[in-house]
Amino acid sequence: MHPGPTRPPETAAPPPVAEVGWQGDWISDGTDDPAAPLLRCELTCDERVRSARLHVAGLGLHRTSLDGRPVTDARLESGLTAYDRRVLYSTYQLELTAGRHALGVELGRGFYAMTTPNVWRWEQAPWRGPRKLLLQLELLDSAGELVDVVSSGPQWRWRAGPTLFDSYYEGETFDARAVPAGWDEPGFDDADWAAVQLVAPPAGRLVPQRHEPVRVVASHDVARWHGGRGSGRPLVAEFDTMLAGWAELGVGAGLPAGTTVSLRFGEKLAGDGTVVAESDLVHSERFNVDQLITSGEPLSWEPRFSYKGFRYLQLDGVDDPTTVSLRARHAHNDVAVASTFSCSDPVLSWIDSAMRLTVRNNLHHVPTDTPVYEKNGWTGDAHVAARAMMSQFDLSRLLAKWLDDMADSQRADGLIPVVVPSPGWGYQELAPHRSGRPSTRTCSSAWSTGTTCPSWPAGTCRTCCATSTTSSAGSPPRG
Repeated sequence: MHPGPTRPPETAAPPPVAEVGWQGDWISDGTDDPAAPLLRCELTCDERVRSARLHVAGLGLHRTSLDGRPVTDARLESGLTAYDRRVLYSTYQLELTAGRHALGVELGRGFYAMTTPNVWRWEQAPWRGPRKLLLQLELLDSAGELVDVVSSGPQWRWRAGPTLFDSYYEGETFDARAVPAGWDEPGFDDADWAAVQLVAPPAGRLVPQRHEPVRVVASHDVARWHGGRGSGRPLVAEFDTMLAGWAELGVGAGLPAGTTVSLRFGEKLAGDGTVVAESDLVHSERFNVDQLITSGEPLSWEPRFSYKGFRYLQLDGVDDPTTVSLRARHAHNDVAVASTFSCSDPVLSWIDSAMRLTVRNNLHHVPTDTPVYEKNGWTGDAHVAARAMMSQFDLSRLLAKWLDDMADSQRADGLIPVVVPSPGWGYQELAPHRSGRPSTRTCSSAWSTGTTCPSWPAGTCRTCCATSTTSSAGSPPRG
């Protein structure tokens, strides 16, 4: 194993973040309706303004734009925490000139405002509430000095957006007919939009997000098409690798307005050629399904507030692959490579690549157990795999964040749940009983010692061996 490439100096460590003197209010649409709300505000910059610093805390997830363009290539912002203990905000450096500008924010649910019933009870989390936003735009002159501050407050307007539904477990529904054209650009007429509500802040304290964001790191074309084309079987796209992320779907003007194209994500196919997308841990008939409702105009769309683990994609609503364009988008926390491995044995090389792919597919603000079924940060799983993971990737910032999550989740009696962050599940379920008497189903104490093993980047613990046995890179080479 060889040391990996060194990051450029400017990205080797998180940029210093000064304490934000928040001046705005937490705002919300005040509803728990299924559609993701759109929030907007316009501002005017005088001749002194040359740049800006934007701070955003959007619960559960936010997509923020300036003058119609996203302010970042990061996805699934900001990171998951126990929101009644800690709330992350993200900071973006922007170029800005004098004149009129518009800020737009779309809010998704994530694990903050989950509605999908599930065995871990995320939909009953103690912090759960309507989606909300705190935003501050600091206008700067050519010397970087503060000129003015624009923040979230009663001047903002909102309306329901085209994302009709979003869930980490069920997927998203997007109606292209419902997009208010130009809504996040200056000059848009929002007279019929409603005034936002000022709401109480979350219980958790605001802290900057310092770990690497989730980004699209690669795109994959369809390797093979199955079924469809009058075969009596559904149209299924197969990719050459197992990945975590989502799909970019393009449709032309040939599909009538109101056509629903469904994408069903899964790791394997059933005997009848359909994609297997089901989980007995998520109590919904819908699981890992995205839906695009067409407008009759050409469109390229990808979901904003969910991710899936998959190798196969079943398309319902179209039967011919030439009527759509499709790419898989591989997305995870954009951590640096810490080492590389090469040898003359193709099986060992495949094992290494499979392990690395498995680790990357499970980095989404916490080290998860699976991008397909749970998306939970199981402490015991990371305990077992920590040394292998850290030998492959620079996880110092991500695991430091996760150790904060563990501290936030620890009860007064010292007990740590088996998943972190936790909505309240895992203190009794599957956890070692504090009296030493096991509950009906328990995990070993390895789940609690996860607090020490991820501390390795700080040099505090090197007592456990670790390996990764999960393979997600297809079949090993033969020979």
